[in-house]
Amino acid sequence: DNLVLKVACEKVDIKSPDKGTGLSEVVAKGKVQFAGFGAIGTCDELSFMAGSGEVRMTGNVKVQVKDKLGRIESELTTATMKYK
Repeated sequence: DNLVLKVACEKVDIKSPDKGTGLSEVVAKGKVQFAGFGAIGTCDELSFMAGSGEVRMTGNVKVQVKDKLGRIESELTTATMKYK
């Protein structure tokens, strides 16, 4: 197993599906920092559905993509972003 997304935050909520059907949702809140999928960044809230691969970031989203030498190649800032 390879680590795909590393997240640090102030609070984590895990929502289990009703009656065991569907996917669990994990929500990271407060000063969220993340690294993965070739990028690093920050946001106010990050959520993902376990098993689906979809990641949603909201609130002051800032994503930086770096090259192999650690230089910033591009930067994106937005209010909301979905990644799959």
